Amino acid sequence: MNFFSTAKTLLLAFSLTQLLACTSTTIVPAPSQSEEIAVQFTDESLSGFFDLPGGIHRVPNSQVIISGHQSGGWVSSILGPIGLSLQSAIDAENSATAIQDAEALLQFRLTEAADAIAEDLIVQPEFAGAYTNFATARTPVLEVKSAVILTFQNETDVKPYVLLQAALKDARANTDIWWSRYISSSGPARPFSGENGWTANDGQAFEDNIAQNLEKAIRLMLTDVASPYQRYASDLVTVQGYYPYVRYKMQTVGYKLYETDDTLAYVPKLGDAIVFSGVHLIDKSTVDIRPTQEGDEVYKVIEEETGEKSQAE
Repeated sequence: MNFFSTAKTLLLAFSLTQLLACTSTTIVPAPSQSEEIAVQFTDESLSGFFDLPGGIHRVPNSQVIISGHQSGGWVSSILGPIGLSLQSAIDAENSATAIQDAEALLQFRLTEAADAIAEDLIVQPEFAGAYTNFATARTPVLEVKSAVILTFQNETDVKPYVLLQAALKDARANTDIWWSRYISSSGPARPFSGENGWTANDGQAFEDNIAQNLEKAIRLMLTDVASPYQRYASDLVTVQGYYPYVRYKMQTVGYKLYETDDTLAYVPKLGDAIVFSGVHLIDKSTVDIRPTQEGDEVYKVIEEETGEKSQAE
């Protein structure tokens, strides 16, 4: 066995341990607070070491991240600090090349728009007594990083995800109490450019998709932090579809928080090291959902781009 095969085997073994971890901060609900919470969105970027897999491309002067071109397989595509590989720089260049003609369209930040949405929401009756615009030295703070994850599902089709990484902080001790991710997406993947692509009509479809999912992700986050949805072991569902950062179709098992005719709010039972662990708001038309059955694997790759069964099953 050569060096690369050995490294891949070790990464696989380690990743499975993380994937099937019994405890995960991103799974458990936020602890209740005796004081109203101040919500603060920050321009701070996601950490390249803790929050992102290898092989991604950050659009300059932006909170947009391009992924789906990682060549190291599914392991390096889902793990943050342990997913880095010798191929990372090459993969990042491939991701950058895929959108180079439209990079100017992607040079934006969500912070200002997110602040405005949150300010409008926290004064609504449903959040009465939970949040405040007037922070003091005793006020707990929900600090939120935001990003758009553009993930290629094949050579042409890409799907955007709005990701909020939220940390509940004790202002007096300046320490994190809890953290999780909230990820919202809607609609199928489509070509980035071309007549029916995201960039058509000056990117109107792309802008509309991001705006809608940003509002939905913020509302879900504020609701789940103020009055957490229950994570019932008796209400597990199995979801097969696509996830941020990863090119391959996958299966996960997790807790159903709520379901409407169109959407599912869902928490996969994944360890914190997995870069898409957290609370997902999913367009039901883009995934297969069913009650979890005995023997369902918490995580597995369904198929790679070629349609062949993955050896990870």
